[in-house]
Amino acid sequence: MLIGIERGWRERKGEESVHMAGVRTFGLIGMLGALWAMLAENMGPLLLGLAFVAFAALMIVAHVLAVKRDMDYGLTTVVASLITFALGALAMRGYETVSAAVAVVTTTILGIKPILHGWVERLEQKELFAIFKLLLISVVILPALPDRGFGPWDALNPYEIWLMIVLIAAISFVGYFAMKVAGPKRGCCVAPDASARPSG
Repeated sequence: MLIGIERGWRERKGEESVHMAGVRTFGLIGMLGALWAMLAENMGPLLLGLAFVAFAALMIVAHVLAVKRDMDYGLTTVVASLITFALGALAMRGYETVSAAVAVVTTTILGIKPILHGWVERLEQKELFAIFKLLLISVVILPALPDRGFGPWDALNPYEIWLMIVLIAAISFVGYFAMKVAGPKRGCCVAPDASARPSG
């Protein structure tokens, strides 16, 4: 229902051009996912997968028809509907905490649309490259390094050394964007050691 509240609020604010699913619809979608998950407990997990595929196909067809009628409500609502269906199924399967957490994260992402769009519009090419570099050293290189000691007394741990490099780069990165978004005064409050720009 959190997702439905956000979608309905955005429509009320006039940020969506056509009527879209609101609190009741998203609540029912979540309940639908829960019901199919309950049925799948007795009839096999394949049933839940087929139900999700059928629901996804229905949403895609509805989206295509809306586009043809110049009533496009955006792929975001379609994706949010699929997530809501899955969250209802997760909750019924006993993953209430995961379901609630994903619902909150999804609602937050939907709610900060203007902030995200504004940030992307102001993003420069060298800043985009800096993001890729940070992801490279943290997501690709770091997990590949051995997490054990080498040398005298096992003093050199490649994983821990590289982790420090990643943390320093991340702090500098966050600090730079904090200053860019919030301004020098407020940005310094968010990240005091934020004077370094991402290197191009």
